[in-house]
Amino acid sequence: MKIIALNGQKGAGKGEVARFIRDFLHFHKLTTHIVGYGDVMKDRCYDVFNVSGLQDRAYYDMMREEREKVLPQLGITPRECWIRFAESMRAIDPLIWVKSMDDDLKHSKADVTIVHDLRKPVEYDALSNTKATMIRIIRPGIKVSTDLVDHELNDKIFHHQFINDCYGLEALRSKVYGFMKEIYVV
Repeated sequence: MKIIALNGQKGAGKGEVARFIRDFLHFHKLTTHIVGYGDVMKDRCYDVFNVSGLQDRAYYDMMREEREKVLPQLGITPRECWIRFAESMRAIDPLIWVKSMDDDLKHSKADVTIVHDLRKPVEYDALSNTKATMIRIIRPGIKVSTDLVDHELNDKIFHHQFINDCYGLEALRSKVYGFMKEIYVV
């Protein structure tokens, strides 16, 4: 199994790029699995905070703008809730989310697994050990994130850099397909 890992700040387009990479690989008859370090964490956070108004991960995937709206019962946004929850769990076990991903990767039957949210040094190190293809996504013109988690890998070396300077999904898909033809042997 091969692994492709995507890094970039919020709003860079990691999710869309991951879906277009999946589509490209499917066209070439490869099975894929898209996963994220944050997926298990968001599910566990929902288990705890749904009683306080936090919605499930699927809701925020569809309603992205809701991630930045303050939840009245908590006084913070869903994104802030996820970050605090993840960090509190890491305070108990620094590798908790890496272990969760390792388990997911071990059981994947896909030809290629796409990790759509590489953000932490421990995640980078774990995926480096798997010989994953690391791609940094940069989107010129977006507001620089103030979330520290979006900058923790700034000093790391990536195999490839993808500039998401596209306007519209068709243009982005075309650019991702061209990029994949250049970097990925199928």
